[in-house]
Order: sequence, then C-alpha cells, then structure tokens
Amino acid sequence: MNSAQVASLIGDVERLRELSLRLGEQSRDVARCVEMLPRGLVGEAADDLRGRLLGTRFGLSGDAAEMSALVDSMEESLKAICTLPFQMLIEPLHRTVRDLAFELGKEAKVSAVGAEAALDRRLLDALRAPLLQLVRNAVDHGIETPAAREKAGKHREAIIAIRVEQVGNEVFIEVSDDGAGLDEERIRSTAVSRDIMRAEEVARLDTNQLSDLIFRPGFTTRSTVTSVSGRGVGLDIVAESVRGIRGRIEVHSVRGQGTRFVLTFPAELGSSPLMVVGVADQVFGIPMHAVRKALPAHPSKVRAGRSRMGLEHEGALLPLEDLGGLLGIRQPMSPGQGQPVLIVSAEGREAAVAVDTTFGDQWPVVRPLPKEVRQLEQYLGAATLSRGQSILVLRPSWLLESRTARSPRPAASWWSTTR
Repeated sequence: MNSAQVASLIGDVERLRELSLRLGEQSRDVARCVEMLPRGLVGEAADDLRGRLLGTRFGLSGDAAEMSALVDSMEESLKAICTLPFQMLIEPLHRTVRDLAFELGKEAKVSAVGAEAALDRRLLDALRAPLLQLVRNAVDHGIETPAAREKAGKHREAIIAIRVEQVGNEVFIEVSDDGAGLDEERIRSTAVSRDIMRAEEVARLDTNQLSDLIFRPGFTTRSTVTSVSGRGVGLDIVAESVRGIRGRIEVHSVRGQGTRFVLTFPAELGSSPLMVVGVADQVFGIPMHAVRKALPAHPSKVRAGRSRMGLEHEGALLPLEDLGGLLGIRQPMSPGQGQPVLIVSAEGREAAVAVDTTFGDQWPVVRPLPKEVRQLEQYLGAATLSRGQSILVLRPSWLLESRTARSPRPAASWWSTTR
C-alpha cells in the first residue's frame, strides 16, 4: 500500500467518523421526539407512532454504537500502518550536516534524544523538509568556524541537538545549536534594506518580534548568493510547512551561546477528543488532553489583582482568564456564580479559563485551517460537529502563553505580588 492509498483510506475513515457522530445525534433527536409526544395522546395510532419512534431510536442507537466501534478499530489499525519511528528522519541528517560542514570549513555533528518516538507517517513526511532546512540553517548561519569557536572557549566541533517529546496529543521537536546565536542588529538592518519594514518600525520591535522576522518570505542576512544560502528561501517555507500540520514554530536565541527552534504540533491528524464550549454566541473546541478539570466558579475563590485575575484551586492561585476577553469577543469579565471554569494545562503550565457554556466532549475530525488564515496562532484547526456545525479548535499553548508561570505558586505568595 503506497502513501497515496493510505492517505485515501485515512480520509475515508475520517468521513466515517463524521457520519458516526451524525448518526448518534439523529438517535438522540428521535429520543427527544418521543419525549415531546403529548402524555394524553392515546389510541391505536398514537401507540403505533410511539412504537415506531422507539424502534427507530433503538435501531439508530445500536447502529451508531456499532459504527463508532468499527471506526475506532479501523483507526487503530491505520495507526499501526501509518506510525513510524522519528529516527527515520534523523539518520539522513547526520550525512547532511557532515557534508555541509566540510563544504563550509566547519565541524559539526547531530545529537538526537527521543528519536524512538513513533509518529503518524504523514507527519513525518511533512517534517522531512523543515528539519532538513533547520539543520542546514544551523550549519550555515549558526555555528562558527573551528578557530572562532576555540577563540570563544568552545569545542571545535559544534553540536546540533534534536530532541523529540510527546505530551498527551502534542509533539514537541527542538532543534538547537551551540553557535553564535541570532545577530539582532544584522536582522534589523536586513529588514530595512530589503524593505520588509521601515526603520522606525524595526526599532520598536522587542526580541521575540525581531526573531519572528527570520520567518518572513524573502528574508536572508546573506548579501551574496551561494550554493547553500542567500536566495531568501528557507525559514519561511519551514514555518509554512509546520502550519500545514496545525503546528507552530518558535525561535529562542542567546547571542554567543546558540539558537533553539521549537516546533509544536498535534501527534495525530485525524479525529481527536474535544471539549466543546460556548462564549457569547460562538462555539469553540479545546483538545481534551489539555483540559484537566471542569468546575463551577465561586466568586469567593476569585481574586482580582492589578492586571489579572486568579482562581484559588487546590492550594494554589492559578491565573484566571475569560475566554471571551482573550479572543476579543468582549471585554474581559469575572466569572459569575456557577459559571463553567476549565483548568487547562500545556507545556508544564496551568491556568483557569472561564467560558459561558460547556457542551460536553466529542470526537470530531480536526482539519488544518485554510492556508490564508493558518498564521492565526490561537487556532489549532477546525472541526465539524455531529450536527454539521463547523467550529474553530483553540491551541492549548496559546491559551496559556505569556500569562502563566511554569509552576503555580501558593495562593498567598501569588496574591501578595499582584495586589
């Protein structure tokens, strides 16, 4: 079975998953119709109607359960067929780094941790080119010549480290080098000289915003074209490829110490359990693996600091956010008595997120957003619910980004620093 046949089969199973959800919803609709029949309605015709509706309900319910079990079995079988070790992407990179370093008069090698992790073959195919570009970029732009490294007190041979980790349904891939790091001043001057931004705009950028410029189409700090770089084609393609698998990429750098790229994306491309929530008149999905608990809000547990709210929970004061405020649907508001609050965790961080309504969990197929809107970092993708309603799926790491600490502090300590 070739990759095209596997992809086609996966698409068919995803479609069956959606039909299974719809069948289950139709069964519940029939049950509601039975309950709506007037209690005083009697007679042979009424009894016949009830009997037919009940028979249809049980038939639909049984068929829905059988189809759901069949789809689960097919998905598990497909996972076994489609899952391959990440190591298969690492092996070709050793030669790439060795050959390119030799061509550039440098010394470097690849070190991998967690490469035994097994991932969806479609993800591996999508990651092949981005990983290749990242290690080539590290050798060409990141690491120094052996003489320069020795002068800086480093080992002659640079290390390009690749680390793979799966947490829940999210995969983290880190590609780092111990080279020179990003040259911020050169990035600023390049952005201006290539008419990417005006000088006054570049001057206002902070470190993170400046680092993001390297993912702009056509951006390169090389003034001359070589066989390796200078064409302005590279990291923008990496970012686009990662967004294509509902992922995101971040870059962290310390001048003189090295650069680290972090790729985050879902481990599976098919169906995924979602907590479906409502805010105002809109509905969103949050991956269930990130929802640790759902509980009703109690105003006595809510604390308001100067710039943020907190929720007392299990001996700690978690940052508390209003989902409607985060998404710009409304001004942030404190949750009322009994309002649903989700305890969300991702990347070792945790926070409380208030929503207006919860609709329970579903297992829809989550698909990438259209190319035109994939740059919206708050969304992981889109899904179709059992009634055919399309919803946006929120990215757990975005819900916690820049608003949470790595480990919650005790309530008294946190509150004393914010009031």
